[in-house]
Amino acid sequence: MSGATIDLQILVTDIEPAMLRRAHEERYMPGSQREVPEAWRREAFDSEHCLWPRFRRPVTVVRHDLPDPVPGGPFDLLLCRNVAFTYFDTG
Repeated sequence: MSGATIDLQILVTDIEPAMLRRAHEERYMPGSQREVPEAWRREAFDSEHCLWPRFRRPVTVVRHDLPDPVPGGPFDLLLCRNVAFTYFDTG
């Protein structure tokens, strides 16, 4: 990871205040890091499992509800967690 350069910008959105607080902390439980190589974990996370500031720079966290207009863009990749269970029904 050291020495690598990439122009990366990450937009994190959610509508729930608790999830936004968690995203702002950029703290990850050890279980969510289990597939990250050990060398990367040592370089990217402190002892509290928070990302070091240099890895936080490209991350912006904003409140957003999916039915509302998209904040920013264009985007190269869009990932949605639990969207099918939140916004869509079978009716």
